[in-house]
Amino acid sequence: MKLKIAIFLALIFKIATVKAQKEAWNWHFETNNGLDFSGDTAKFLDGCQIYESESSSSISDTNGALLFYSNGITLYNKYNKIVKNGTDLGFSFGTNRSTSYQGTLLLKHPENDSFIYLFATDYQGKNRGLVYSIVNIHGNNDSGEVIKKKIKLTGSINEPISAVNHQNGRDIWLVCHSFGGYSFFAFLLKKAGLSPCLIINEAGVIHASNTGGDAQVGLKFSPNGNYLTQYADAMANTETLEFYTSSGTIGPRVFSNQLNMGVAFDYSPNSRYLYISQSDSGLVQIDLIKKIKHTITNVSPSLGISQLQLASNGKIYSGIMDTKDLFIINNPELNGNSCNPEIKTNFLKHKVITAIPNFNQSYFYTPSIDYKYEQNCIANSIQFWGKDTFKASAYSWQLKKLGKPIEANYTSKNINHIFKDTGKYEVRFIASKIGRQDTVIKIITIYPKMIKNFLGNDTIYVQGTSINKLLKAPLGMHCQVWHDGSKLTTFTADTVGVFYCTVTNPSFCEVTDTLIITECNNSLTTPSIYRSRDTLYTYQTQADSFLWFRNNTPYQVSKTPYLKLTDTGTYRVEALKKLYCNKSSSVYAVNKLGITTSTLSDYNVQVYPNPSNEIIYIKSDKDFMLQVTDITGKIILEQDNATSLKLPKGLYFFNFTIKGFNLVEKVVVY
Repeated sequence: MKLKIAIFLALIFKIATVKAQKEAWNWHFETNNGLDFSGDTAKFLDGCQIYESESSSSISDTNGALLFYSNGITLYNKYNKIVKNGTDLGFSFGTNRSTSYQGTLLLKHPENDSFIYLFATDYQGKNRGLVYSIVNIHGNNDSGEVIKKKIKLTGSINEPISAVNHQNGRDIWLVCHSFGGYSFFAFLLKKAGLSPCLIINEAGVIHASNTGGDAQVGLKFSPNGNYLTQYADAMANTETLEFYTSSGTIGPRVFSNQLNMGVAFDYSPNSRYLYISQSDSGLVQIDLIKKIKHTITNVSPSLGISQLQLASNGKIYSGIMDTKDLFIINNPELNGNSCNPEIKTNFLKHKVITAIPNFNQSYFYTPSIDYKYEQNCIANSIQFWGKDTFKASAYSWQLKKLGKPIEANYTSKNINHIFKDTGKYEVRFIASKIGRQDTVIKIITIYPKMIKNFLGNDTIYVQGTSINKLLKAPLGMHCQVWHDGSKLTTFTADTVGVFYCTVTNPSFCEVTDTLIITECNNSLTTPSIYRSRDTLYTYQTQADSFLWFRNNTPYQVSKTPYLKLTDTGTYRVEALKKLYCNKSSSVYAVNKLGITTSTLSDYNVQVYPNPSNEIIYIKSDKDFMLQVTDITGKIILEQDNATSLKLPKGLYFFNFTIKGFNLVEKVVVY
């Protein structure tokens, strides 16, 4: 906590001077209202098609042009038209009416310009829970198209959802709360889509679940992601908890406040002040650093402030219930009444009830300096990209393991670093120019390297045999998801097919491995090996190719049935043919090279007559082992110290092993 506060204070006075991201410039919300924040002050925005709704969300592109907006049920595009397949995306109460408080959210991964995700919750804790739909931004001639609808993530939850960026500056956390109990659910939106893993946090006050009204509560992140505030309706309690954007986990309570019904809240841009509106005491300001509560005395307790939402101009806005008035906190980073609340009478064209758009809260976090990163969990390296808003002239990095001396320094804006050890590291990025130096520090945990080929090699079974292969996910993972959606640590494959598993470590670094199981015919004969001088030969007329092994390690693949020797060792060969089972020879030992003249006569071995019309005789004064193979490589017999053999017509190879040496004689029977 001390480190978080130190970073927070170092940046606190350098945030509000920078305009927030343009993705939050356009607001569309209930009763056909809209606000345009492309300038320093809000302007009324016409054309909104949302009428009766307790929740809404809008999203623009990086240039501030409107993309989509929704009430969680219907999705509208920049032309204020319903996108293709853009209906029945959430849960209505009556005709196109949403009563899920703060239960709609549009999210776009900053590195994926193709898709937007619409999240929606069921109202009053009903068991349809949380769902999401996927929108092709460029579908239907760039007017948008919903390509997947209402994919279910959870069962019964409270109505509100909130989102903030991961510490890596790339991915996005989405958080909701169980209906009853004290469980928070965190999901991570990555560039490729929603991670199949889920973080479950048990923290904070216990929520009652006696009636559907107990689900109508509040939930919101601070812009910097360090805090998560919730309101438990039945307990009349607002509490702020620490949130760790590196892991999606929730820490201890920072501040708790007993309040009555009618609570809405949001943070100042620097995340120091939390503003809470309530039905009996108007507006209060919580200093989350000093743990002090201020009552804003010039705001009437009976004003009827609805949802509060920080805007891209650094001010906080709300509608006033059953009026056309717009409530504004002009200076939310100033203490007490200096925050300068204001009411603009009849600013809106239509009366509001409760709804103000829901956004990724990181849109409103604009520090003077920051960095994003991407982790390679196979190599345990991280690519870092620094960024600043004051046009620094010099950049530097300092990396060290917590409690250890600095182990790496860099002097460029973007770096790649390989971590030599596991554990928690302090990564400090510094941007400088004449008379100014800003620093940001993040704590990054390095876990053991992940294995890419953790399922092993593809497997071939002989046709007709029983398939029973146990596949295992690596140890130490946060979760693993198999091809069929199961999440056990092992999976038993009992049929042919393609099997894959995505494993996620505690820092949400993912690796996917695939294993293919096939069947083959068992019709290839076993190849044999014989040596002639410094070449090994095999005979297998059906094979397409040959895989040679040296010392039980793959050595060479060839289309021809021979191998030129350059090393001693033990050799074997596998005969290969598509859709046929591989067949492996016995091991052949090569003890020395350069044999050019050794023949059977060198060892006083005679094979006669050759050619023969039926019987072959063998004479030797030394012990030997004989293996006889035919032209296809099929072993006809194996026998020690044979003296005679009766063979049918054909071509044969007599493979003699004498005192560790291998000698081959070609024999013809006619």
